[in-house]
Amino acid sequence: MRKINLLLLIFSLVLISSAVFAGLYDTYTIYSVGAKSEAVAVGDINNDSKNDVVIVSSSKAGETKGLCVFLQNETGTFNPKVIYPIVPSSYSVAIGDLNNDGRQDVAVANDDDNIRVFIQNNTATLDAPVLYPVCFQPDSIKIGDVNNDGKNDVVVSNWNSDSISVLIQNVGGTLNPQVTYAIASYGNNKIDIGDINNDGRKDVIVMRGKKAGIDSIAVFIQNATNTLDTPAYYKVSGTDTRVFGMAIGSVNGDTKADIVTSFGSSYIAVFTQTDTTALDTPVNYTAYNSPSAVAIGDVSGDGKNDVVVLHNGQGKISVYKQSSLATLSEYKLYSLPYSSSFNPHSIALGDINSDSICEILIADPDYGLIVLRQVYSLSFVTSPVTVQPNQVSSAISVQVLNGDREKASVFSGTVTLSTSSSTGKFSINKDTWVDTTIIMLNSGEGSFYYKDQTLGYHTIVVSRSGFTLASQLILVEIPSKIIPYNNVFNPAKGEKTTIWYDISSSCRVTIKVYNLVGELVKVLVDEDKLAGQGYSIDWKGENSQGITVASGVYLIHISAGSFNATTKALVIK
Repeated sequence: MRKINLLLLIFSLVLISSAVFAGLYDTYTIYSVGAKSEAVAVGDINNDSKNDVVIVSSSKAGETKGLCVFLQNETGTFNPKVIYPIVPSSYSVAIGDLNNDGRQDVAVANDDDNIRVFIQNNTATLDAPVLYPVCFQPDSIKIGDVNNDGKNDVVVSNWNSDSISVLIQNVGGTLNPQVTYAIASYGNNKIDIGDINNDGRKDVIVMRGKKAGIDSIAVFIQNATNTLDTPAYYKVSGTDTRVFGMAIGSVNGDTKADIVTSFGSSYIAVFTQTDTTALDTPVNYTAYNSPSAVAIGDVSGDGKNDVVVLHNGQGKISVYKQSSLATLSEYKLYSLPYSSSFNPHSIALGDINSDSICEILIADPDYGLIVLRQVYSLSFVTSPVTVQPNQVSSAISVQVLNGDREKASVFSGTVTLSTSSSTGKFSINKDTWVDTTIIMLNSGEGSFYYKDQTLGYHTIVVSRSGFTLASQLILVEIPSKIIPYNNVFNPAKGEKTTIWYDISSSCRVTIKVYNLVGELVKVLVDEDKLAGQGYSIDWKGENSQGITVASGVYLIHISAGSFNATTKALVIK
């Protein structure tokens, strides 16, 4: 094999435009790639534990085609793009460890009958590519362990060759020469890897999309000798059986890998695994016009895989959310810039801003890289209406919601707490109290406690960069109350009752004593009071003339703003 040593780094990141529309995905951003974008993949290619994005391209007048790399930075955005030029056109790209060193590498399928492997080096960049010959016009590439030895291999489909190519990784950290497996090719292929018979070994799946009336899905089962069996064939059902997109993943909640394809003018088909080694009869779902590339992943953040479909010549993308019944819900459409067509590798899903939630990445032949991000929002789940001064509130819970106002249960990340009160404090454990703090939300939810010494309404704010913040009013007040002390007493012995009371807000306060027939006996308090606690007044069992009242039950009534309450006292002799 030969090495190409030319490496050209082109640093520029151009934000072309953005658009806003309603729903789960209400915004997209376009990044310039230069040449005609063909395929996209997501993975960590600089060994910093954050996902990056790679795009490969074909010819476009005046532009440099090749491998375009967008590295994620500490802010969850992209550094300026880096282009590794490739002379022939590229139509598919995959990311995985291909020399068993724990770092992710990049493999590209090129139309010069070779694949190129870019090894990630210890400086967190990519080495010059190593070429490996395959068959005529490779059009799809995937990385995975297809001989059950714990090391990643490469599988390739070929547009104009009636075979797929398998390149096994050897102990030296390179790839062995290709081994071919026969399969009739009709072009517009896509190859993928997944455990299709639930035996713990990875199988190879090929979409043969160009021709109608054929068994368009071929499954090569990995056998006990760690090679691939003769393929089993599956067919979609409909008048137009041409298949345009395929993805592998569980879409019925059982964790087994299923196959989802787009086909014809307006359908997708779901092949689920059965309890045997075969795939079940496909279930068709209606699709929007001209369905194309397909991806599977949890885009709604609820822990269940969804299906995402591009559409040729429509300026649309559709999302089928997995329902609670382990089926797919009716699709929802979101807008994209118009592009006439996509290849089967034009879409990928992945967390590219380190918030545990999938974004949608599109290799658009006309625009470059399109990134669809949800605008998530924060919401209070519970909150106390009031809290007493310097007292600890009950737990206040907040959660993350997706664009459909559903809990994003896969979210894991931090949010910031703040308050409009200069004396407000937050705590996670009721031990340490701070003015402003950062808390971790796990499974999309978290809680905290609050206390304050300043009376009145205050605003608590929960925020995170890029999220719609949530605010909640909280009232710090002293609950108005009246508590008699020693309310059974004998005035003749010099005894008295003491009425303790708290006032929640500054107001006029009256406390009056009545007999049981409603006659006023004495006014104890009639004056303006500031909000506060621990007020008290004594009643010695006398009326307004200073005469000791008769034995019996008396009513003591307080009126303080909107607070009214009555308690009793028993005079004995």
